[in-house]
Amino acid sequence: MSALDTLVDHSISVHQAILSLFETVRQRAREGLAPDELQIGLDAAITVLRGHHAYEEEVLLPELRARGVDGPWEQVGDEHVTASEHLDALARGDAPEPHLDALCALLHEHFALEDAALTADFWRGLFAEEEAADFGQRVSRHNRASLQPAAKLLPLLLYNLAPEQRGRFTDRMPRFLIAGLVPVAFRPSWRALRPFMAHAPDRWTPAPLRRWL
Repeated sequence: MSALDTLVDHSISVHQAILSLFETVRQRAREGLAPDELQIGLDAAITVLRGHHAYEEEVLLPELRARGVDGPWEQVGDEHVTASEHLDALARGDAPEPHLDALCALLHEHFALEDAALTADFWRGLFAEEEAADFGQRVSRHNRASLQPAAKLLPLLLYNLAPEQRGRFTDRMPRFLIAGLVPVAFRPSWRALRPFMAHAPDRWTPAPLRRWL
């Protein structure tokens, strides 16, 4: 996969993973998950979305503005502010359902707006292959810094993608990370987040013993 193709797929995949995460958290809230357990998912989801919006505000949008690229960037920024207000309320411990309902509705429209602007043709018109690779490295550095603790939050994103898309998303990631650290070494860190993974991996505990754990 070329660096340009990676930029296209990365943007779409991250949007789908975050939307899936918030929809799954909202479903757990509707099911009446215990407040302390629900807050674990809320805190993680808040960190993930804040990190993604920080990437856009600190890396993507300045790049587009510097290049004079037209697009819905003012609306994107306004919607970040609205999303942040809901995240602040969730972090304060306000009743989660109204804010999760509003956030899921907003994110559906917000990500659709961005995906409509950040098309394959858009990226290819913006960057040559070498430039795309350099920009991708900047994105990776920013994401590694903001997606902390990585042992919890990287698996949370990955397991909110369907297997085929997850495979494309991780295609350029180190194999030891995807095949070893995430499913095995990181498992104790992300196990409490399993209820908020739409595509969680199989449990290790044999089914007959699960009811005792």
